[in-house]
Amino acid sequence: MVETFDLRTIPLVQEGSLALSRRLFDHRNTVFAVALNDGVIEITGRRLMVNIFVWRPLVKRNMTVEKRHSLLNGLFTAQALADVQTEIYNDVVERQKAIHALLPFEEERSILWDLTETYEDLHQMVIRQLGSYHLSISAFELCDIIAHPSIDSIRRIDVTREMELSIAAAEKKISEHGKIVIDAIHQLDHPSNVLKPFLDLGVVNKQQLSGLVATIGYRVDASDTMIRRPILTSYMDGLQDIREVAIDSMTAKKTIYSNKIAMPDSQYHNRMHQLLASAIRKLYPGDCGSNVTVPFYIHQRNAKNLYGKNIVVDGSLVTLKKDNIHPYIDTTVQLRSPLTCRHRDGICHVCGGKITEFLPQGVLVGIQCAVEFLSAASQLVLKMKHTDSTRSVTFKLHEQLNDFLMIHNNDIYIRPNLDLSEVKIGVRLRDVPHINELQRQDDEGEDHSAISEQEFSSINYIMFADVKTDTPLTGEVPMTFDGMNPYFSVEMLNYMRDNFRHISVDDTIWIPLKRFNNDIDPIMRCVVQSSSMIRYNKELERFATSEIKKHDSLTTCLAAYSDLVFREVSTNLMHVEVVLRSYLITSETDYRVPIVTDINNVRFSDIHTIIARRSIGEQLAFERLPDYLSNPITFITEHQKGPFDLFFFPPDE
Repeated sequence: MVETFDLRTIPLVQEGSLALSRRLFDHRNTVFAVALNDGVIEITGRRLMVNIFVWRPLVKRNMTVEKRHSLLNGLFTAQALADVQTEIYNDVVERQKAIHALLPFEEERSILWDLTETYEDLHQMVIRQLGSYHLSISAFELCDIIAHPSIDSIRRIDVTREMELSIAAAEKKISEHGKIVIDAIHQLDHPSNVLKPFLDLGVVNKQQLSGLVATIGYRVDASDTMIRRPILTSYMDGLQDIREVAIDSMTAKKTIYSNKIAMPDSQYHNRMHQLLASAIRKLYPGDCGSNVTVPFYIHQRNAKNLYGKNIVVDGSLVTLKKDNIHPYIDTTVQLRSPLTCRHRDGICHVCGGKITEFLPQGVLVGIQCAVEFLSAASQLVLKMKHTDSTRSVTFKLHEQLNDFLMIHNNDIYIRPNLDLSEVKIGVRLRDVPHINELQRQDDEGEDHSAISEQEFSSINYIMFADVKTDTPLTGEVPMTFDGMNPYFSVEMLNYMRDNFRHISVDDTIWIPLKRFNNDIDPIMRCVVQSSSMIRYNKELERFATSEIKKHDSLTTCLAAYSDLVFREVSTNLMHVEVVLRSYLITSETDYRVPIVTDINNVRFSDIHTIIARRSIGEQLAFERLPDYLSNPITFITEHQKGPFDLFFFPPDE
């Protein structure tokens, strides 16, 4: 039997809607016929419970409800709800704009409030009414899953061959193996498969689940140095020996380090950026009229980060969208950008792009933009701590060394075709600070086999020269890659000890290689490091404190900064542009945000200097009262108004 449901009976207050959903819950399997504007739909009470909250903003405004405004099929996920909410928001805004040339602030706030309330009401319904239906999983149920023949038969893995090739190869196989096991669990149609509903909804962290039921894999130390021996069992199987217990404990060590040092540092940097970007305070409706555009190259990998941006094509404004951006990928476009907006203390809708229409009036635009991507960067530290995932970074040699050295699994070897009787290598003395220890051990006959390679040296530069004529074969070539430096292998240190009388020690240590066993021994090693979110946040900090000042062009600076941000964080380009604009200064003595007329003649300053000099409120909010009082610039230069000024200098009554 099909019941009829009238949309006009949807209560417009929270308690009424929750009461209706409770009544519908008693009829959750009943089929209801609902007349929408584009046809009658038949849905169960179970789906109707959800849709009464989704439809309410439209019913409240006496607007028509269509199928595209509804969650009719498929899984009820956060993304599905977000897609429907976007349709509703756009329809309400378009209707209101047809009535009012400019959307009233109160109406805009009302729309956003209603959509937010939808999430809150759905949450209340799930908590209040469906608590007894929440799924839980016991360890015994997990054991039933992994003991199923189709799962148990594929859970074991052998990476012996891959480890001989490289850690990256073994890491890749472990990752792919975890995906195979999880996919098999997802496809397992069995009453005991309690994981399937969670996998269907996409609410499972697959990296963590892989370690639980398939393979734990590699672990990293607090320094992001990867332990070269992987754990090939799962947590459900248990750690097999004391070595695996010790290796797995590195996760706890890294967690403690992240909580105590890395996260506070990252969050402090984030708050500084919010203070810096607070100078971009206002969102101005319409178009500021700027005719200065910024060239920007759109990469395939970052194209989605430009959705909603306005570009100028043949004198006309084009808003980039998912369905029209393809012709512009791998080309340079002319952006209307917050960087060249004519409002000194804010941005207009056109320079900001479509995304600014979703920001409520009155929002502090700069702070909001800083929160959007810098908070995401901080959360990456937390995410890496929780997911236990690794991404090994393979050391790479400078191209000038390709004729002399080669690398395998982060061990550095001399090329076999090099005649060692004719060459010597040179390194800086300060890179091998314990060189005299080799001579002492040689004289005293001490065992050198237990020496700590990493403690003994850290090679920043290397040179090759002819051993007979001292003619340089290379210049001084840098050995740093992605923050890593190699160190002399224990085999090389033993060789240096045994042949110390042939080594020349001055500002540069010159080591002849004639007697070195090049067939099997590496000359240097480098730790295998995991791609580090801590290092990534340090890069963001370094850009803010030093690199930014080297730029005098908006084009190159935006390209460099966006490349750095997009490497790990997916966010709209507008957020990056607004934060970058807050680094601009008018002159060395005027730290107000300028109005840019020449994109190739601009001036940036570092974050510390700007916060101290742009606005009095910013400086005091950063707890720099002594600097404020002692700095002459406080009293002799004009300051830009900031949102924090009122906290320290209330307006006159």
